[in-house]
Amino acid sequence: MPDREIFEFGPYRLDVAEHRLRDGDRPVLLKPKVFETLVLLVRNAGRLQSKADLMKALWPDAVVDETNLNKNIWLIRRALGGSGDSSEYIETVPRIGYRFTASVQRVRLDEAPSISEALPMTASPLALDAVSAAEKAPVAAEAREPGQMAPDRRRTPAIAIAAACLGLLAIAAIGWWRFARRTGASADASSRPTISVLGFRNLSNRPDLDWIATALSEMVQSELAPGSAYRLMPVETAERLRRELALERPGSLSPESLGRLRRAAVVDEVVGGSYVSSGGSANDPQIRIDVLVQDARTGETVASVTETGEASRLLELVPSIGTRLRLSLREPDGARTPDRRPETLPRNTAALRLYSEGLRKLRDADALAARDLLLEAVAAEPEFALSHAALGRAYATLGYEEKARLELQQAFEKSGGLPPKERLEIESSYRAANKEWDKAIALCQELESLSPDDLENGLRFASLAINASRRQDALAVIQRLRRLPPPTGTDPRIDLLESRALLPSDPKAALGAAERGLAESRARHERSVEANALLDRAVATQTLGKSEKAPVEEAMKIFAEVGDSGGEARAAHVLGNIQFDEGDANGARMSFQRAIDVSDRIGYVLEKAAAVASLSRVASLRGDNAEAERLIEEANSIWRAVPDYRQLPWGLNALGSIRLSHGRLAEAEALHREALKMGGDWGDTGSYRHESYSGLIAALAAEGRLAEAATVAEEALRASRQMGDPSWIAQHAAESGTLAFERGRLADADRLFTESLALRQQKEEYTVPESELLIATLRLEERKWDDARRLAEKASREFAAAGRKTDQADADAVIAEALLSSGKKDEARKTVEATGRLLDENASSDARVPVLIASARVESALGRAEAARSDIDAATRWAEKIAWRNLVLEARLAAAELDGGAGAAAVAADARALGFERIARRADRLAGRPVS
Repeated sequence: MPDREIFEFGPYRLDVAEHRLRDGDRPVLLKPKVFETLVLLVRNAGRLQSKADLMKALWPDAVVDETNLNKNIWLIRRALGGSGDSSEYIETVPRIGYRFTASVQRVRLDEAPSISEALPMTASPLALDAVSAAEKAPVAAEAREPGQMAPDRRRTPAIAIAAACLGLLAIAAIGWWRFARRTGASADASSRPTISVLGFRNLSNRPDLDWIATALSEMVQSELAPGSAYRLMPVETAERLRRELALERPGSLSPESLGRLRRAAVVDEVVGGSYVSSGGSANDPQIRIDVLVQDARTGETVASVTETGEASRLLELVPSIGTRLRLSLREPDGARTPDRRPETLPRNTAALRLYSEGLRKLRDADALAARDLLLEAVAAEPEFALSHAALGRAYATLGYEEKARLELQQAFEKSGGLPPKERLEIESSYRAANKEWDKAIALCQELESLSPDDLENGLRFASLAINASRRQDALAVIQRLRRLPPPTGTDPRIDLLESRALLPSDPKAALGAAERGLAESRARHERSVEANALLDRAVATQTLGKSEKAPVEEAMKIFAEVGDSGGEARAAHVLGNIQFDEGDANGARMSFQRAIDVSDRIGYVLEKAAAVASLSRVASLRGDNAEAERLIEEANSIWRAVPDYRQLPWGLNALGSIRLSHGRLAEAEALHREALKMGGDWGDTGSYRHESYSGLIAALAAEGRLAEAATVAEEALRASRQMGDPSWIAQHAAESGTLAFERGRLADADRLFTESLALRQQKEEYTVPESELLIATLRLEERKWDDARRLAEKASREFAAAGRKTDQADADAVIAEALLSSGKKDEARKTVEATGRLLDENASSDARVPVLIASARVESALGRAEAARSDIDAATRWAEKIAWRNLVLEARLAAAELDGGAGAAAVAADARALGFERIARRADRLAGRPVS
């Protein structure tokens, strides 16, 4: 067995096998590719590693840009206590590569302490924040290049979270759309046996009679539901366990199968059997039904019932079966309520067949086919509430939330003939779909009081509380569920709900809960739950700054094997997000396309829209802005058609950012206003709302409406302070400071920029250099040339390390201006020449204008009038193309400088009329006017 690789350098210990880096006792968290980069450097300490060799080793099967490697080096330096450009441990050899310069010692395995506990995880500087289940839109690009998607400054992994949360709802919270056939318990819960109706087998060799199996399960469940001497497992739970545990049909369950079942759930007796056609007409065959009750502990058959009759008389045959079963289960027939036939099944045989077939398709994860069958069932018997409820579930699974809400409303209005428990469940589901959270939760509490030992209702209650953003309520319900006797109280779905509830506030604890759920689901052989646990773990791990593709790939494989195409699509989407985050654009594109293809095939419109929007991020990263725009418009059209007013604001903001970069300012403003209003109407107080604020501020400023922009910025800053989110406070402080700067209020700008920088430094966010550059620009305006240059140089290095070429060009333009103002013309010339090479053919207009203006001023200072005029003409063309008022005024001011002040007075007048007092004052000075 080879030696385990453990290295020490400085105060750090690097354990390769365990993927651990520690600074003494403090864990240092690095993303996988960053960690791999560090390992390569440490293994070759003292030797120069070329960029080409490093990139080949790190990304052997992907085509990535050199900026990915630069970013990894920057992150390592920051993690090792540097500023991102520190050479204490890593030396940069310009244009060639890197060398690890620290003294490295290899630690022998017998010298290394044994670490058996899991690595304590803390949020990294690039930790991802979580969002509620309602926020399912894709993640915006980490750093916006002009013309790309509108950035989520918090880098929230909405699609990753949303993908795992949807799977959890489908598996863990079946009760959300479930309307089980039972009433409240009246006996002591601990003394009552639990009965599971595990299904029936069609022995007729006639596929056209398959629907009877589902119908029999529903009918027998309905007949047994009024029991007080026993509890009934919900049919859907029984069906899920039978599929996932690969159980035989009841009546012949082996001791091994019964053991697996009892490890997964409290079950004392199982009910099931078979049916066979035995003559009669082809359209209405004679069928014989054999029902068996098996002791789940011993495997013995404790009761058997047989009935024979025509298929059309199924509704008459089963009550007789129910009466005899209740007697065998120690439930006197007199214990039943006076109403022997609550309306829990359609009266019409055709409706019963369609309803049963629709339920079967829902349980087989084929919501598209289920929808079509249930539409026919509703048409065959419009007054049957549970057909509407099941149809609502099918619509919700497909993503048509408004249609789901309308069907649930129909179910609620027609639920008068159902038992009390079913009525409460339907109303709670309807209130939740209608966003009446208080009423929905009150109904859940009433259901809990009726059946405190009902795991399914508890899971549903907790899931609803999470969706209502009442996570503490959800955690309280989860703790109550944990107190139920095992194996109920150790059900892995409880862990997954806990992980989801904890993720926004404590991702480390969320990871622990997901891992417990994963271990328990594997112990129980519950494969669908295991796949969802793998996704939940991946989301929590990514939130903590570390990405793992293997568990997601495993989840995707499991979903495909068990026939859950929706889960497969979600897993593909999560995998794409991880690949995108690692810089593997080609891999991300293929994963997102797989999610789109699978979602399209099964009709999951919301998953398709989210994956299309994520694919637009890849197009944007590649510089294909036209394709990025087309894709986000496609996603928006889906969200509008559904409609989904929670996702749509994200898409509107992203499209608004593109419109702004193209100079379509009025369209950009309208899109951001629509997004802001839509989010407000739906009670959004999170990141989408603040994205809308940021987009609207940028659009108004570009239009030259600074006073309006300042009003919006102040509102946004107040809202972010009320929310208490440092990232958004920093963002809106920076925006407010920029507006104050343009309006000539430099002291206010200084205060706001300083606050923004301090918050970003405290959170160690990737936006730190943005605030540094803002302050550098302010110092340039204050004629503090050296301060401006030092800050801009620092920002430029950090942008370069992160591969943000456009932002680096902005910083270098400020450096050139500062050098020129200090009289260092040659250094300024070298800077602008290097800066120009940073901008390729995909660079946007607003990135080019400042660089061209800086170049023109340097060329003019060097006496190269023709070159200076060429740069100014180009800057003017780009500024007029994008139509941002500040850029147009800056270009005009620079042209006036070349013309010896001619036209400066007009620039001052136009700037002052729009509120750009800073530019107006500079123009006044150029025109020889006094400046206040």
